[in-house]
Amino acid sequence: MTADQLGHGKADLRTRLRAARNGLAPAERSRADEAIFHRLRALSIFQAAPRIFCYCSFGSEVSTRQVLEAVLQARKSLILPRVAGARTLTWHEVQSVHELLPSRFGIMEPSSVCASVEPRGFSDDLALVPGLAFDRAGFRLGYGGGYYDAFLTEFSGISLGLCRHAQLVDDLFELSAREDHDRPVDMVLTEIELIRV
Repeated sequence: MTADQLGHGKADLRTRLRAARNGLAPAERSRADEAIFHRLRALSIFQAAPRIFCYCSFGSEVSTRQVLEAVLQARKSLILPRVAGARTLTWHEVQSVHELLPSRFGIMEPSSVCASVEPRGFSDDLALVPGLAFDRAGFRLGYGGGYYDAFLTEFSGISLGLCRHAQLVDDLFELSAREDHDRPVDMVLTEIELIRV
């Protein structure tokens, strides 16, 4: 998408990108998400990572349902977030999708029986990161809560943004949608390409 198509500023950009993402036909979303999943599973960093930090997709986000199942089937540690306060996520190891419960926002989160995990300390961990958009420098436009900027600051492993190609932009800075506290991911994966930052 170009700057003329998107407008400028984070608030305007979030509104436009959310509408564009929601406007994708379900079949088109499903095809893209299936391709992203297969490309992800084939990556050596995914295969080698002992712990996968992931998210439970919500609404029109890139679906992680198959990812969660694949991580558990591969007997890797599946680590999922729970909102603990402003700009704060706590991370918990999940043994089964049956340990997930809906939060007050309707997003599935680990229940209280799941052990907490620190996101720092292991360079071969992999974190899969959601966003409304990513750019080619790895910067993301999130939902405005700052949760993942705080997480990426302390995460020790490799971070990978999941993004349909339709939500990939050239440069968020040019769209007035990047700030000093924003943290890029190491890579961005779409159904078409893998971008290494």
